[in-house]
This record gives sequence, structure tokens and C-alpha cells, in this order.
Amino acid sequence: MNCGTQRSEEERNQNHREIELAFLFIKEPIIAITGTNGKTTTTTLIGEIFNKAFGDVFVGGNIGTPLIRYVTENRKTSHIVLEMKQFSA
Repeated sequence: MNCGTQRSEEERNQNHREIELAFLFIKEPIIAITGTNGKTTTTTLIGEIFNKAFGDVFVGGNIGTPLIRYVTENRKTSHIVLEMKQFSA
């Protein structure tokens, strides 16, 4: 395994742990977008639709604000829309 691959796995594991930790504290409905292509566009579009329909919506994850910051800032919104990398076991 080369250093680039190892670093990538470490970053993925760190991101995975942060998301799992954040999930423990979140009660709001979460819409998580994964996949190969179009995640950012889809996340942004769904965020805009939910903002119009429900008011204040958190849009983040791999775009914008990390989910863990939503928790540490004690934010409360009607829904959470996340762009997420896919994780493999």
C-alpha cells in the first residue's frame, strides 16, 4: 500500500467516525446523498427545495459545513441534507 492510499483510508476513517459521532446527537430527519456523479448538484438542489418547503435546512457534509460542526454549534433545523462519500467495509 502506498502512502497516498494509506492517507486516503485514514481520512475516510476519520470522516466516517465524525459522521457516526454526529448521528448520535441529531434528531432531525437526514437526507444523505451518495453516489459517483452529481452528488453536489443533487445535494444543493434538494437543499433548496427543502428550504422553500420547510424553512431553515442544514446543507453540508462534503460540501460546505461538516456535519459535526452542526452538532458542536448546537444548531437546530427542520431537516439535514448531506453530501456523503460512500464507505466500504
